[in-house]
Amino acid sequence: MEAIADLEGGEGAWLYPTGVAAISAVLMALLRPGDHFLLVDTIFAATRTFCDEVLDSFGASYDLFPSGVTDLTPYLRENTKLVFVESPGSQTFEVMDLPALCENAHTHGLTVVADNTYGSGWLYQPLALGCDVSIIAGTKYLGGHADVMMGAASARGRRRPKCVPLPS
Repeated sequence: MEAIADLEGGEGAWLYPTGVAAISAVLMALLRPGDHFLLVDTIFAATRTFCDEVLDSFGASYDLFPSGVTDLTPYLRENTKLVFVESPGSQTFEVMDLPALCENAHTHGLTVVADNTYGSGWLYQPLALGCDVSIIAGTKYLGGHADVMMGAASARGRRRPKCVPLPS
């Protein structure tokens, strides 16, 4: 966990059996029934399926926004709590202007979560660009051959995990 937190530039990390499990756990931890969130329109299909099939029945709703947007104001509702981005984008590889988007999101009190599977922390560090949580699937760069099933979520600041030190 410490190595992934270091790679991502986080203060701590959690490990999961898959990338989608990491995404699901983070969204379930940060959203409550009645909450609204924003989801970039280039998101990984399995993430959108989770949002449609699980979070909707949980009572959380979302709206899509284009990956080139940095001012979220037109997409916000009174109950908007979170912005979920993916940069580089899944299968299309758009790179978002995360510093500008995160600055705007934080002025509205929103948490920014990034799927960083294709950046992996080695190539791209969303936490250094202003995101609160960065998620990676180990099937890409960490494993290198799509033979590793693992997901990880790293965080810093107010979203960092409360880590228990390992015994010496």
